[in-house]
Amino acid sequence: MVLAELAEHTDGRRLADAAKIDGEFANAQRLGYLLDHIGVGSQTSPLAVWLDEKKPRAAPLKPGKAAKGCPVNRRWKVIVNEEIEVGL
Repeated sequence: MVLAELAEHTDGRRLADAAKIDGEFANAQRLGYLLDHIGVGSQTSPLAVWLDEKKPRAAPLKPGKAAKGCPVNRRWKVIVNEEIEVGL
């Protein structure tokens, strides 16, 4: 998986800095959720702290797909409305 390979070289503080510049909370939430999902959540703490301070609304993992009744990931406030397949 490409994301897992990229995550190996990711600096958590730089990731948070990039998210601040981008300003799109939902994208940062989804990325944090996906990084946690593939097992590199230890690198996402600065991003999680920044998002927690901003208090974003819950965002669907897959935009445009129905999210009613789907579970919400508490750390990232992501509505998990899509199953993620992790292929190695």
